[in-house]
Amino acid sequence: TLPDTNMLMGTINELSNSMASSAPEILTVVRGVAALGQQAGLTGQQTAALASSMIAAGANASIARTATKNLFLALGQGDAATDKTRKALKKLGLTSVELAKSMQEDSEGTIRDVFSRIQGLSADKRTPVITQLFGKVSAGAIGPLISNLGLLDKAFEKANDTAGAATSVQREFDSRASTTANTM
Repeated sequence: TLPDTNMLMGTINELSNSMASSAPEILTVVRGVAALGQQAGLTGQQTAALASSMIAAGANASIARTATKNLFLALGQGDAATDKTRKALKKLGLTSVELAKSMQEDSEGTIRDVFSRIQGLSADKRTPVITQLFGKVSAGAIGPLISNLGLLDKAFEKANDTAGAATSVQREFDSRASTTANTM
């Protein structure tokens, strides 16, 4: 719907204004994985937050899109999880079926929990688990984010700020409209 689209655009604008990610980069990721994110239990705003936090952690938009897709697939597999995924989840004290259900109930909290559990592993076990769960390409985007969960928390906070998102686009317009170049 138009209100949903406006809210998503406001969230993307807020994220790009407050994190080391640009609106075009975030939009590249969201366009590529929003439908999958919705199936995994996330809102468009939460998908934008994940994208923004991965980009702010150093990933480019293309890698962030792949990593976000692989994250959604890994955490939502349920009974279809591979043996490799099941083994990695076991190291975190999780099962694929519980995880898929949890994603539908509280995707944001579930992602945060999985990342925290990975962060709690010894350094020599982190990269293998990240790679087993999300793939080699995605490890470069997800690993740095796991090392800096504050970025993820900040992005999710912005994504949940509906008042900020609702007024963000208007504030951006007002700011640009008041420039000298625009008033000439």
